[in-house]
Amino acid sequence: MKKHFKFGRMFRRGKTWYVDFYINGERYRESTSQSVKWKAEEYLNKRQFELTNNPAEEQIIYNYTFEEAASEWLANYSKVYHSQSHYEGNINRLNTHILPYFGNKNLSNIIHKDILRFLSVMKSKEVMVRKKSKRTDQYVKVSTGKPLSAKQINLTLDTLRLVLAYAESNNYIESNPAYGVKKLKSQKPAFRYLNEKQTKTLLEHCNKDFYPICSTAVYTGMRLYEIIGLRWQNVLYDSRRIVVESSGSGPTKSRKVRYVPLNKNLEEILRQTDFGKSEYVFPDEYGNMRGSDKKRISFKHSLESVLKKAELPKIKFHDLRHTFASNFVMKGGSILSLKEILGHSDINTTMMYAHLAPSYLEEEINRLDFS
Repeated sequence: MKKHFKFGRMFRRGKTWYVDFYINGERYRESTSQSVKWKAEEYLNKRQFELTNNPAEEQIIYNYTFEEAASEWLANYSKVYHSQSHYEGNINRLNTHILPYFGNKNLSNIIHKDILRFLSVMKSKEVMVRKKSKRTDQYVKVSTGKPLSAKQINLTLDTLRLVLAYAESNNYIESNPAYGVKKLKSQKPAFRYLNEKQTKTLLEHCNKDFYPICSTAVYTGMRLYEIIGLRWQNVLYDSRRIVVESSGSGPTKSRKVRYVPLNKNLEEILRQTDFGKSEYVFPDEYGNMRGSDKKRISFKHSLESVLKKAELPKIKFHDLRHTFASNFVMKGGSILSLKEILGHSDINTTMMYAHLAPSYLEEEINRLDFS
């Protein structure tokens, strides 16, 4: 008979740390005889090893719910290895789509068919999402009446697959039920950007606070989180470069440091912005790095306000990156140089801008020679 095992919590009474855990639903409480937390954690790890590696016992199955495993994965894996934007995206996909469906389920009870049914639910017009009930202060399932796109479904499947892979690697489950589930085919949408005239109009209508931020985006192609995490020490006036080594509080998307040429117009703007009050180029009102909530609210609203005032097409902040890349290519910049500036790991990603090069189609058509 397999033993069902689950660690509960560590807690302290007086100066001594205790641990709760369960075997086959029966609760056990033990004193670690330790007053130092890290020593108590060592005791806990030792007991866990003893219980899970006892040759006299049969295989032990961890009795974890999906939500418990997801919370552990976010803290121990996603927050450590993913960029800030990727990490926050995982949180959003879990809370909005995955936990309402799998949250209370025991990990060992989730099978391959459950994953397929979940994909079917996401494709339907009645997507179930989790929102907080004002009456009970609990999360409840409600219908949005709006189907997810193929891209959203695939990103959600990636998050689900990673949580289950983490559970498998930690022996919470015997195998990952999401293995073999194929992603949906999706057509990459056309990107949006502003042309040279529109970009000039955009900058002319920015207020003095948003102007340096917007200018940095259109003169460098840096991502929003990279702009938020930019420090003055990485603005190298002497060598006319900006060192991009972080994305918010995490690594860059490619996990590589890159060097972006410092445009002379942007240099002048940044010199006028630098008052030496903070280590960050665009800090919050306290001189600290802007938090994700301030980023979403102030940056989004600032851009929307400027676009409306300037009577320009609606775009997102990330489209300013496309604006830089598109205008760079249209001015004759090379695709290889653009790849390095944007930090793409695959040249095929950069090739999305190739058709904008003034000589691109002419060079391609001249490859034909029937003489």
